[in-house]
Amino acid sequence: MLKLDVVSPNGQLINKKECSSLSIPSTVGELFILPGHTDMVCLIGKGPMIIDDVEKYVVYGGTAEISDGSNITVIADLIRPVSELDFGKISNELKDVEMKLSTETLNDDEFETATSRYEDLRAELSTIVNK
Repeated sequence: MLKLDVVSPNGQLINKKECSSLSIPSTVGELFILPGHTDMVCLIGKGPMIIDDVEKYVVYGGTAEISDGSNITVIADLIRPVSELDFGKISNELKDVEMKLSTETLNDDEFETATSRYEDLRAELSTIVNK
């Protein structure tokens, strides 16, 4: 069994939860963790975090550490349960951000903000669609 801890700036979301698998988005691709996994530290990207193919969250970056082959600590920049996500609202905002990026002249800061929001919305949509 794996033991999972998840913390964010808002506090500890999950404390020593036992699970049999964890999928998290690393910055270089999806990381699927089973008991006995090689110890490592990795950067987390934006996307779905799935516990035992049942419990789903969207993470917006951070780090993950696997130690002793079964202890996992996720330090998320931000994390939200999929139950908080609204498909219609996300889809509409995504269209608005895509339109802004494709039709407006943006300075560097505006472009960076819009691009980051676009990535967040895509991660949220991906998490909902893979429910």
